[in-house]
Amino acid sequence: MRGRTGANIRGTVQVEGLANLLQRLARLGADVQKELEAAASCGAEVIKDRANELAPGPHIDTEVEESSRDSVTVAIGPIEEKWHYRFFELGAAAHEVKGGPLAFEGREGTVVTGRVRHPGMAARPFLRPALDTREDQAIEAVEETLKARIDSLR
Repeated sequence: MRGRTGANIRGTVQVEGLANLLQRLARLGADVQKELEAAASCGAEVIKDRANELAPGPHIDTEVEESSRDSVTVAIGPIEEKWHYRFFELGAAAHEVKGGPLAFEGREGTVVTGRVRHPGMAARPFLRPALDTREDQAIEAVEETLKARIDSLR
């Protein structure tokens, strides 16, 4: 997630034969880390696209968080301005909101108060279901991206 406030859902995707693909890229003179980042980003896009379909709005993005020679972590989640999407993903318990003053539209017009009791909300996840339903397609996207790059370097 950009800004990384919100519903971080962690999932690890292992690509069988990845070490072999990376070795082939290295032998062909490619920047292995750069190629792996590009492939991981392609896989993350598959999950991001599904998350955007399920989320309360189309504000899901990806960002490479960490990268090494044989591993890449890509964050998938709401853009920073949509930090409140975490409540859709994880839900929220009933709670009191305090402020000075709080103003909002009520049934009979504008309400100004110093506190309000929020009833909470049930979770309506979109990130976890996107990962769960598109994991295989994401892996295929990573593999296809790396194989295509190998073919282009031959």
